[in-house]
Amino acid sequence: DQVFAEMAKSRPDSKYTTPVAAAFAALGQLKARRIALLTAYRDDINQRFRAFFEDNGVEVPVLGSFNEEDDTVVARITPESVRKAVFELGRHDSVDAVFVSCTSLRVAEHVAAWEAEIGKPVTSSNHAMGWHCLKLAGLETAKPGFGRLFSS
Repeated sequence: DQVFAEMAKSRPDSKYTTPVAAAFAALGQLKARRIALLTAYRDDINQRFRAFFEDNGVEVPVLGSFNEEDDTVVARITPESVRKAVFELGRHDSVDAVFVSCTSLRVAEHVAAWEAEIGKPVTSSNHAMGWHCLKLAGLETAKPGFGRLFSS
């Protein structure tokens, strides 16, 4: 909110987003109130993320992480490893969607297949940002092959 307020001082007519703002917009669009949160981060950061989501009305009954501190290593986590984690977390009955929080994890091109596998919506920082930018710009958000978010 503080960053948006500062940006609005010089660009009052512009629209803004961040990975977190886009995540909340996307989860709202998907009507996801209980998520499995997958991150690449260490536990202290994961707990802050969980608390932030929960403080803003999104329950996080399931949390998983690659527990990696080095972003150059995170960027090399394979889509197959992410898929396995998404499946493991998303299969829980206590969640209605999976959110992958990390701009270095490759998710967007795989979302539709992963959603078909777990039967629940999947989105990520970058996936949600792409959708949110289109929405804020007033452009068409329906993009076949990119999952439920881009179908709504």
